[in-house]
Amino acid sequence: MRPTIFEFYSEIIKQSVWDIPKLVSSNWLAVLMSVASFLIGYFFTALQQEHFKTATTTEGRIAAILTNFWPNVRSGFYVTCSMWIILFVISLGKTLYKNHIAIVQANEKLERQLEEKNRQRFEITHGSTITGEMTIVTETGAREEHTSVFMPVTVYNHGSPSIIRGTRLIATFQDDTQVEGERIIPSQKELIFRDLNLRFSRDQSLALKGSSSPIPTGGLCDGFVTFALPPGLREKIQTATLKLVIYDVDQTPYEEIIDMKDKGGPKHMITPPSMIQKQN
Repeated sequence: MRPTIFEFYSEIIKQSVWDIPKLVSSNWLAVLMSVASFLIGYFFTALQQEHFKTATTTEGRIAAILTNFWPNVRSGFYVTCSMWIILFVISLGKTLYKNHIAIVQANEKLERQLEEKNRQRFEITHGSTITGEMTIVTETGAREEHTSVFMPVTVYNHGSPSIIRGTRLIATFQDDTQVEGERIIPSQKELIFRDLNLRFSRDQSLALKGSSSPIPTGGLCDGFVTFALPPGLREKIQTATLKLVIYDVDQTPYEEIIDMKDKGGPKHMITPPSMIQKQN
């Protein structure tokens, strides 16, 4: 709940009063001790005065002590009050300035947080796209034929640390039909492209690397992605537009568009790689 104007200024005054002794490297307890020492000293001085010694009653002795109290302390009282008023004004100024600085710093911190939140976190780049026909062995041992899409991907993180929460691939063909691929993580240790003389370790899978630990601010994560599409689409993919979608820890999507027409067609795996097991 927001404080009222009265509560705000009351708090400012309270802080200013409380901080006055700090201006002279002291505190209110020390101030009270000084006042008490002054009064005790005056009391013992008054005991030595003639008016006190000649008084015969308690009332007379008290009157003797008080008679010269104000004349004796008046000048000091005025000087002390003036000094405390000056110190209060200085303390009030320091308190207002301190609160102003705190508000400015809080606003700057909030602006940085909002800027970081609104700033695009991931930047995606990709390497050569490899397509072909793939045989997938399911967990039940069944063999499925698929059209495969493989590509190396690098994800740069320009925002706060984040893992890669998920990946998708959507292929849009020239007739405007769309097909979404199924993400595949190899179960064997290596993914081999014999005709291209390429092999990739399973540990290089972007899905595994990106989800195992957060990508730090200013850091990157690179690896490969593999997707399985329905069989018989290898030729159509040569003129398709692929949209790779990668999600950060907040499920915010980031897209990379791959226009296969502009790349002179994809590379093909004429011979399928080693058997790939479907990972759900």
